[in-house]
Amino acid sequence: MLRITRRARLALTTAAGLIALSLVAATPQTAWADSGAMVVPITSIEGVTGQVGGYCHSAGAHSGIDISADVGDPVYAAYSGTLQRIASPGMGNYIIITHVDGYSTVYAHLSAYAAGAPQGSTVTTGQLIGYAGSTGNSTGPHLHFEVRLNGASQSGINVAFPCGSHTVALTPIAWSFPGLPAWGPNPQDNFAIYRPSNARFYIRAANGSLLKSVGFGTIGDLPAVGHFQDATTDNLGVYRPSNARFYIRAVDGSLLSSTAFGTTGDLPAVGHFQDATTDNLAVYRPSNSTFYIRALDGSLLRSVGFGTAGDVPAIGHFQDSPYDNLAVYRPSTSTFYIRALDGSLLTSIHYGTTGDLPAVGYFQGSAPDNLAVYRPSATTFYARAHGGPMLTMVIFGLPGDLPAIGQFQ
Repeated sequence: MLRITRRARLALTTAAGLIALSLVAATPQTAWADSGAMVVPITSIEGVTGQVGGYCHSAGAHSGIDISADVGDPVYAAYSGTLQRIASPGMGNYIIITHVDGYSTVYAHLSAYAAGAPQGSTVTTGQLIGYAGSTGNSTGPHLHFEVRLNGASQSGINVAFPCGSHTVALTPIAWSFPGLPAWGPNPQDNFAIYRPSNARFYIRAANGSLLKSVGFGTIGDLPAVGHFQDATTDNLGVYRPSNARFYIRAVDGSLLSSTAFGTTGDLPAVGHFQDATTDNLAVYRPSNSTFYIRALDGSLLRSVGFGTAGDVPAIGHFQDSPYDNLAVYRPSTSTFYIRALDGSLLTSIHYGTTGDLPAVGYFQGSAPDNLAVYRPSATTFYARAHGGPMLTMVIFGLPGDLPAIGQFQ
């Protein structure tokens, strides 16, 4: 199935005062594997000296890959996840990164931790997390690296790290990682917000920095991000409730289109609803809990009743088909309700808390979108993994901002 470039996400108004912008910053050192799911965490000095099961040149049990290094050599995250810093007599200063689907990685004997990857932070594949050393029970500077699945060190990784072989940081690890999604160069959506107070989008890069800030629209507009022209990224767009009109920005910054659709009080609900290379403009009418979807030729493609009073649209790709699913988020119960393509209820999932806004997007490497919410009170995105636990938490924006998820890099 061809996955259409990601789409539109919800806009809602919320009342809150402005505070200083809070961004999660990380060292902008990111790389992606061309194949496989993880990247090599460090460049070796004299090759691999230990494997899972034993050392290369001496007897003794061993639980990971030992890679020779100098003190201070950079160590990078093999895969995206949540980072924990730990110290012990045996492992010295070490890091565990928890990934999706039961995977975790370990980086031991570090001389220091990277400032841009603090305790509890969300890190991305290839991000600088620490520096090699010889702390703990170590006979010399090196990195002890483990790949664990449900807590057990994986000996299969030995095939990618033969004894004596030289490693190069940020290159793909030549192992299949059963069940772990492979992350391509830019498979994910960006976390982004739209600030109604100054009619400006703020888009977060994958490494945590501010990718760009773009003024578009006017005060009071709602974000309506989607894929509207033949480009590798989504278009920024807004919906103006005062005149029920979409304004779409071309990738080069010009106005791509201005299209009237809907009526006063509608909310934008852009998505991919028919077999075309672009998204459809659509609105959700809270007064009658109905989606109205515009065909690419300008006619009404269809209208679909779904949800109840007070619901808000939460369009996303939730099952294996070429189209997005219609979905709503019910703030009163913090629950997503997702409609199957045949009209039945595909699923209902409780996620978030009172006052959250839906922020559906593609945040990990598998076919469906992730359910996510934006909490204006904490200016924080909370993205849910497909298995149910929290995938990631990202602080971004100001109170009063609206989520505007899309693929922008």
